[in-house]
Amino acid sequence: MHTVIGHEIGHFYQQTYFLEILAQDWEARTVNELLPTLSTRYQTLDEQLLQAQEILKIYRGMVREILPDVIGYLLFGPSILFAHYCFSSWMNDKIPPSVQSNYYPPLKMRMRILYENYFQKDVLAIKKSRGGIFKKTILNLDTNLDKYLQIQDDISLLNSNFHSAEALKIFNRTLQDIIKFCKSKIDKNIYKFNPRIINELINRIDDNIPPNEIQAKPIKLGDIFLSGWIYYFHSLDDEIFSNGDNYIIRYDIISKLLLKASNLAFIHTLYKERSGGNIK
Repeated sequence: MHTVIGHEIGHFYQQTYFLEILAQDWEARTVNELLPTLSTRYQTLDEQLLQAQEILKIYRGMVREILPDVIGYLLFGPSILFAHYCFSSWMNDKIPPSVQSNYYPPLKMRMRILYENYFQKDVLAIKKSRGGIFKKTILNLDTNLDKYLQIQDDISLLNSNFHSAEALKIFNRTLQDIIKFCKSKIDKNIYKFNPRIINELINRIDDNIPPNEIQAKPIKLGDIFLSGWIYYFHSLDDEIFSNGDNYIIRYDIISKLLLKASNLAFIHTLYKERSGGNIK
């Protein structure tokens, strides 16, 4: 429900990362680090260099998708993780990253990164907050996500192939550098949710009112998206198989409410800025 915009914004920073960090000197160093391992499997230097390039393509594919996911989480909070979780019901990651899959990493791996590095910390803070639909739904999602991610078929898939296994090793070594890079770019715009606000917005969605404001104050885009996903998992997710027709209708309504709220909040915020905050 529109949360993908955070990931797409992240691709701008991913391109910067490729140009600034994954430059020729980085590639040369990494290839040299790979050569001792490659020499045990491939006889000629030409073949070793060819296989090294395949490993780097898989690694770049991981960074290409996971770095924008991290940016999306920093901008809009756990909404992007919930979107991935919803989509995972239809996703079939059964082959290691390769040219056939355009070097996409498994979706479950992408979820695992967000869950372990961000969502678990958010859950600890939410446990200390007051009750309400937001807290109840988040804790329930945490239980389901933890159970889902305990089955490490994504890691097994990557380790089942020599090239993707080596790429995964490089990625694990550089993950914290990627996270630091993302934080440095988004530092002043990192989204922080407020459970009270989310609970109020959920009530608006339940009344089919766009969740764009509270007490005549415009709401942040992260709050709009997060309230929509919390409402979805609280009220609609179970109907996806049991009541498909109603699910499609309600999903469409929620999606349109969030889109309308995003436009209204933007106009409201822009008007306040240009009027100096004096709205009459």
